[in-house]
Amino acid sequence: LLSAVLARTNENDVFLKLFIKINIKIKKDLTFRRTRV
Repeated sequence: LLSAVLARTNENDVFLKLFIKINIKIKKDLTFRRTRV
């Protein structure tokens, strides 16, 4: 049971990190476009 919970938490952590990375990339792209125009 504990290992299953840990595995699920780890999956969520990986997903969260990926989500944050994508968010940062989108924000950077938006500011880059805004400064170029």
